Amino acid sequence: MPSTAQPSTIAEVIDAANQIILGKDTQIRLALACLLARGHLLIEDLPGMGKTVLAHTLAKVLGLDFNRVQFTNDMLPGDLTGAAIFVRDQGAFVFHPGPLFTQLLLADEINRASPKTQSALLEAMAERQVSADGVTHELKAPFMVVSTQNPIEMEGTYALPEAQRDRFMARIEMGYPTRGAELEMLSAHGAANPLARFINDNPTVVMLALGFLIMIGMTLIAEGFGAHVPKGYVYAAMAFSAAIECLNIARRNRHKRLLAARQ
Repeated sequence: MPSTAQPSTIAEVIDAANQIILGKDTQIRLALACLLARGHLLIEDLPGMGKTVLAHTLAKVLGLDFNRVQFTNDMLPGDLTGAAIFVRDQGAFVFHPGPLFTQLLLADEINRASPKTQSALLEAMAERQVSADGVTHELKAPFMVVSTQNPIEMEGTYALPEAQRDRFMARIEMGYPTRGAELEMLSAHGAANPLARFINDNPTVVMLALGFLIMIGMTLIAEGFGAHVPKGYVYAAMAFSAAIECLNIARRNRHKRLLAARQ
């Protein structure tokens, strides 16, 4: 489990992030470099590659205020910046800040929103302020926008305006996890899942289950061609195989206990 203590050095931040996102050290370092350089980051890749997790991890390990906005084609600029709402008790309009007023904003799937809505980020990204109803509101420091976008060839996406692209210091791709990272994730998942741990400790159970499926499938195929297969023989064979496997599991467990006792 990652440490709950707040990292105090860049190396500790990178190490803490690497414990959450496996096999993405380069992407983590680039994202941190953008933050330290007062820049913004654009991540482009296919869905499910960890784009959102990277932004959330960066905010978590650094203890930053974090907001996530899911961009859609019907989103309006006011949904980001906020709006002035009339308060009857005060007899005046009161500005209610939008999700843009944070330290790390995740603009998820930014290219699904219209260019007009995308442009609502320009002032915040360039000057770290938001102007609404003639009033300028300063944003918290540090302020960083991490935007994710799907490939432009995907349905329902808009190309980012050139002015918007210029506001990003870096553009990266997450890429598929390495083989080592995949094995580590599977191992961690298996350690937390009793069923996966049991199968991992007894791989012959998988072969037994596969054998049962093949036997049942062949029986159904034979009956489909009009042949009669006595079910008693099938059930007896399955019961005998299951009994042998139980004996093998008991033998393996006894062998493990003996090895543990000797150590």
